[in-house]
Amino acid sequence: MTRSSDSLIDAAWCSPSDRAEDDDIHGALAAIEAVLLASGLLSDAAVTVHEGAHGDKILVAHLVPCAPADFRPDALLERLRDKLPGCPIPSRFVLLDALPQGPGGEVDRDALVDGQPQSGVFSSAPLIAATYDPLTAQLAALWAETLGVAVVLPDDDFFDLGGDSSRAAHLVLRIADAYRVQFPVHALYEARTLRACAMVVQRAQLGEEALSGTGPEHWLTDSCLPADLLTLIDGTAARERPPADAWRSGEVFLTGATGFLGSFLLRELLISTTARVHCLVRTTNRQVGLLRLRQALSRYGLWQESFARRIHVVPGDLGRPRFGLDAPSFEALAYTIDAVFHAGDHLNFVEPYLSHRATNVGGTADVLRLAATGVPKPVHHVSSIRVFGPSGFFGGAPRVHESDDLDDYLQYLSFDLGYAASKWVAEAMVWEAARAGLPVTVYRPGFLAGHSRSGAGNPEDFIGRLVRGAIQIGAFPDLPRQRMELVPVDYVSQAILHIASQADQQNRAHHLVPPDPGLSIDMNDFFSMIASFGYRLSRLPYRQWLEHTLRDCHTRDNPVCPLLPMLSERVYKGEFTRWELHEDTPTYDTSNALAALAGSDLEFPVIDRLLMAKYLRRWLAADRLPSVRAAAAAR
Repeated sequence: MTRSSDSLIDAAWCSPSDRAEDDDIHGALAAIEAVLLASGLLSDAAVTVHEGAHGDKILVAHLVPCAPADFRPDALLERLRDKLPGCPIPSRFVLLDALPQGPGGEVDRDALVDGQPQSGVFSSAPLIAATYDPLTAQLAALWAETLGVAVVLPDDDFFDLGGDSSRAAHLVLRIADAYRVQFPVHALYEARTLRACAMVVQRAQLGEEALSGTGPEHWLTDSCLPADLLTLIDGTAARERPPADAWRSGEVFLTGATGFLGSFLLRELLISTTARVHCLVRTTNRQVGLLRLRQALSRYGLWQESFARRIHVVPGDLGRPRFGLDAPSFEALAYTIDAVFHAGDHLNFVEPYLSHRATNVGGTADVLRLAATGVPKPVHHVSSIRVFGPSGFFGGAPRVHESDDLDDYLQYLSFDLGYAASKWVAEAMVWEAARAGLPVTVYRPGFLAGHSRSGAGNPEDFIGRLVRGAIQIGAFPDLPRQRMELVPVDYVSQAILHIASQADQQNRAHHLVPPDPGLSIDMNDFFSMIASFGYRLSRLPYRQWLEHTLRDCHTRDNPVCPLLPMLSERVYKGEFTRWELHEDTPTYDTSNALAALAGSDLEFPVIDRLLMAKYLRRWLAADRLPSVRAAAAAR
C-alpha cells in the first residue's frame, strides 16, 4: 500500500524512537538526497532531521558543491519542488568541504546532527549557505547563537526564526560590540532579514546613518482619522445619547483586561457597578479567554468566582481590523454596549513605533469605530503622560497642563520610545473623534505601581527590572533632576471609574499622577529608599553604571538586559540616551482630575518607605528579588 505524501511528511518529523517507521523516514530522506545529487551541482549530500529552538522539527541538507563559488540553493529548491511535490523540503542548506564519515566509510549522520551546538557550525570548515561574504557569514553566526537555531540564510527573517524583543536587544548589543558601530534596535525591526541587516552594518561601518525609522511627519499622518470613520461619527453624533453613567447598570466593553491596569479596572467594574463586562481577550475560544482572565486577576489576588457570570468574553485581537471579528459580530457588539473603556495597548521598551502601531493606533481606531456605530457611546481612553516626551530637557514648559495641545510636544517624541509615539498618535485620534462629536474622556496615568494595600504589582515592568538589576550589581545610575510619577494601580483604576460617571468631565483629559509635586519621587531618592532596606547600592555616574550593567549582562542574566538598547542608545547629539533626556521633569497639572475626584473619598496613597516595604516583600515572596543577605553574597 502506498502512503500519501502527508504521511511521509508526518513520518519525517518523528524520531525513530517515537514511531516504528524507520523505513518511511529513511525513504523520504533518501528521496530528497537522490534528487539533490541528480542535479549535477553536488558531489555529495545528506539530509538530516533536527530539533529547532522551540521543539519543532526541521530538515537540514548538508551539501558538498562541485563549484562552491557558483553555488546557489534556488536551483535545488526549484528542483525539489518539481520532483517531489507535497514532500518535505529542507529549510536549511549548509555547505561543507566534505561529509563526515564513520569507520566503514558511510556518512556519519549522528555527527551531522550532534556536531551542531546552537552556533550554526556543522563542521570544522563551515560555510554559511548561500553566502561567501565574510560579514554576512559572521552575522549569521551571531543570529544563530542569539536565536538558538542551526543555520541562518541571507533571506531569513529574524522574527520569523523566533526572534522577539528580548533577543533583538541581545543581538543589537552584540552587533554594536562586535563591529564598534551604532546599530539602533529599530534598524533590526526594519532590516529584518540577514541580508538587509548586513547592509545596515556595512553602512554604519562607513559612518552612514542606520535606517531612519519613523518620525513626526509619519505620526501626524497616522493620527488623522480615516475618512469613513469621520463620516460615521458625523452621522451618529446628533443622535440622542443615554446618561453619562448609564453604563454602570448596562453593558461595558473593556480592552486590556488581562493586563496590569486592565485587571484592576475589570475588578472595579465588577465590584462597584452592576454592569456586564464584555472583555476583549486575545484568543479564539471563550472558555480559554475566561481562563486567561481568571489567571490574570488571580495573579494580583483579585479574582472572585462570582465574577464569571458577569463577564462576557469577546475572542479577538486589538491589533487586527475590527479586533478580528467579522462585520456582523462587530456590529452586534456595537449595538449591545453602552460604553467603552479602552485600557489595552502594546508596551515594549525596545520595539519601535511601527511594532506598536497595529495595536495602539489601529486598535484605537477600531475602538472609536465601535463607539460610533449605532448610538454614540462614551469612550474612556487610557493614555499616558509619556505623550509629552522628554520636554523638560529641551526647555519645554515647566508645567504641563491637562488641556495642553498635544501638537506642541510631538517634536520631543523623536527622542523617546516607539511606545510613547504610538500613544501620542492614538490620543490625537481620540481628540479628533471628540471634535467630530464623539463623547470621550482621556486619562493619563504616570508609572503604575503596585496595589497600595496588598503590594501586588508587576516585578517585570520597567521599574521592577531597574530595581532588581541595580540590586544585582550593587549600583544605580545618578539621574539628577528626574522625578518619577509613580502612582498605585488601585488609585488609577478607582479614579477612572469615578470620573467616568460625570458628564461634565467628558472631552477633558485627566492627569492621574501624584496631586502634589512634592509627593513625586526623585529617581536618586527612590534608589536611596531601596538602599535603606539594607541593600548595598552605590550611586554611579550614568556611563559607569551602564558599563557595569553591560558587563554583568555578558556574564549572567541581569533583569535589565532586555532594556539595554533603550538605556544605551545615544539618540541626541551622539551623547545622550533616552533615559538621560528625561532630566528636568516638568510638573503635571492635575486640576481636572482633582476637580472630578473632589466628591469622592479617594485619597492618593503616598509611595513612601512603608508602601515600598510592601512592594519589596511581595517581590521577595514571589522569588523575584533576592534577600539582602543573598544579594550581598552574590557579589
